Amino acid sequence: MSQSRKYLTSEEKSFILQWTEDGKTQAEVAKLLRRNKATISRFLKRYKATGTSAASPKPGRPRFFTARDDRCISRAYKSNRTASTRSLNGILESNDGLGMSHMTVWRHMKEMGAKKRVLKKAVVIRKPNVIKRLRWVKARSRWTVELDWKCYIFSDECSVELGRKNSRVVL
Repeated sequence: MSQSRKYLTSEEKSFILQWTEDGKTQAEVAKLLRRNKATISRFLKRYKATGTSAASPKPGRPRFFTARDDRCISRAYKSNRTASTRSLNGILESNDGLGMSHMTVWRHMKEMGAKKRVLKKAVVIRKPNVIKRLRWVKARSRWTVELDWKCYIFSDECSVELGRKNSRVVL
């Protein structure tokens, strides 16, 4: 069984201390809490060494940006879903005064659940072409596959441009 919780809760810690004082073994406590025996053992070892059940401060570099900064990034991303991380970075710098790299913006967006994707261009059909297409469809609306449509061959359109850079936008 995979457990989603990572650390012992304060309630679990108090149960562990109470049950071990009552004479239960570490294996029995682990079974009651549905936790690994090693987790119970490490907690009791740390409790005996420090005398407190409070968690020790975690190692690592402290966060540079605050929760407010995270909200600013979130707001900028949600209002500009099609913007790249570099353009979002520019927006954040000009509006909120947040100076950071585009990779930091991407990391924060990833924490919010954003995924990389290629921005697709929407096909724009002008009004005269819409009218022509509609006229063409209405003229052939009663055609059958066997008699009429088998006379035509349809192919996909593909444009090839030489000497032009890829114009994809990766978000």
